[in-house]
Amino acid sequence: MCGIPISISAVNVTQRYQDFAHRNAGLFGLSIDSNASHIAWLINIYRNTGIEIPFPVIADRDMAISRMYGMIQPGVSGTKTVRNVFYIDPNGVIRAKLIPPNTMDAAMKRMDSSDNCMV
Repeated sequence: MCGIPISISAVNVTQRYQDFAHRNAGLFGLSIDSNASHIAWLINIYRNTGIEIPFPVIADRDMAISRMYGMIQPGVSGTKTVRNVFYIDPNGVIRAKLIPPNTMDAAMKRMDSSDNCMV
């Protein structure tokens, strides 16, 4: 029997999507994978879980955004991103950066302690 890769983190964020919406927080995913890869990944999640991912996933093929936000971690990989959660205020200023584990509860606490953050 083969396992089918499902992103647990994307499913977890989706399950808490209303918590983010209630806090006026926008969500998006960023990956160095292609748009075609993202579409296949989203279809795979839906087919295997029935869950639709309600936020956009951005393709960062040249890794420009990933590098700018420090998502490529030295010593981990030169081409693979590390999962991060960013708090970007309405003026575009990064207020915090969290790296898993436990980013979901930390995200909720952070948003509750500030006004109109985007994650």
